[in-house]
Amino acid sequence: MLHRLCWTSVLTGLVLLAGCSLPRTPQVDMMPYPDPPTAEYAPALWSLEGLEGQPRLAAYEDLLPPESSLDPGTTAWHEAPHPTPVSLSSIGQRYASPGALLVASLEALSLMDSLGQDHWEQTQRIWQEEDRAIGIIMLWGYQDDAVRGRDYRLWMREDRRGWFIESLETRYHCGRGVQVDGTCL
Repeated sequence: MLHRLCWTSVLTGLVLLAGCSLPRTPQVDMMPYPDPPTAEYAPALWSLEGLEGQPRLAAYEDLLPPESSLDPGTTAWHEAPHPTPVSLSSIGQRYASPGALLVASLEALSLMDSLGQDHWEQTQRIWQEEDRAIGIIMLWGYQDDAVRGRDYRLWMREDRRGWFIESLETRYHCGRGVQVDGTCL
C-alpha cells in the first residue's frame, strides 16, 4: 500500500510539473531584429583583421533599402572617456592571463550590468603575442538607431607579476552615419 501511495505521489508531481513549463514564445514585446550574420559577414578567425571586425554592421547595411539615405559606419578608435580602472592598470593587481584580465574588465567597466538592458549581445576577442595582447569587447544591439554598437579595445601587457591594461580605447558603430567630427549622426 505504501509503495502504491509513493508512486501515485510521484505521478501526481510529474503531472503538476508538466504544467509548469516555460512558454514557447517570449511573453514580452520584442522589436524586430535581423537574423544572425551569415558566414559571408564573419571576420577571419585568428587574424588581426578579424579581431576588430564587427559582422553585424555589414549585415545591418544589407538590410537597408537601396533608396535609404543612411550611411552606416564606424568611428575611429579614440581614448575612452573614462580612465582605465586603477585596479586593472600598471599600479593595480595583476592577472594570470589576458583572458582573466578581459573578464575582470567587464566587471570593472560595468559592462555586464547593461547586457540585456541597453545592448543585446557582447563579444570578447583576444590577440596575444608574447608579453603583449589586445583585447576587444564588442557591444551590439543598442535600442538606438544612431548608435548600433560600441567596442572597447584594451592594450594589455605582461610583466613579472602578471597582466595589466596599458590603455583603453573605444569606438562606435553608427546606424545613420559618421559625422565629420567623428561622432554618430
